[in-house]
Amino acid sequence: RGRATHFVSWCWEYTLDEFVGSIRSWLRKDNLCPDDTFLWVCFFCNNQYRIKDAGSQVSPQELKSTFEHSRAGGSNGHHDE
Repeated sequence: RGRATHFVSWCWEYTLDEFVGSIRSWLRKDNLCPDDTFLWVCFFCNNQYRIKDAGSQVSPQELKSTFEHSRAGGSNGHHDE
């Protein structure tokens, strides 16, 4: 585990298999070592199901604010165990 080396945005419209397959393809294509590649994925701070709920009116500005707050705070792509 280490500090994030790349940011990835994942729209939940795509399945987990599609997401993982895309990451694997990208790693191979760019000749990246999976052991040295750490991803910060936006879905950890943006609950897309909450956003899609009827009556939930989340503006792009609110999403930006949530993202920036998460990046500046505890969810900075570094995971300690």
